[in-house]
Amino acid sequence: MNRNRIRASRLALLLLAGAASDAALAQDAERGTRYVTTDPVASVFYAYFVALGYEIAVDESSSHGRLDLAVRTGGHVYLFEFKVVEMAPPGSALAQLRERGYAAKYRDGSEPIHLIGVEFSRATRNVTTFEVADC
Repeated sequence: MNRNRIRASRLALLLLAGAASDAALAQDAERGTRYVTTDPVASVFYAYFVALGYEIAVDESSSHGRLDLAVRTGGHVYLFEFKVVEMAPPGSALAQLRERGYAAKYRDGSEPIHLIGVEFSRATRNVTTFEVADC
């Protein structure tokens, strides 16, 4: 691993810790309700992969929903789903990737596909689950 990637990795870990601790609490003006968003954590992953020069796609729509993040690098495809544990049951990030079939559009037979579910807690301000499955 070259020096730039090592620096980027260290920076990403620092940013991720801060983003999880500052998870945004958004306001729905119409309903007056508040909800936790995964945007701060997803943004750190996005910034990390962009800094490394990887090919990425954010919020890709399909007929089954919207994939949070897709990353292509080194002949592999990595599909990410982010969840807040206080808002969804444990394991729901990886389950959503599987149930909604987000990998279908990447199955051209040439690249291995990896599903990655990332869950973080607003209460503990940490990533609580990081699950990986090959597709």
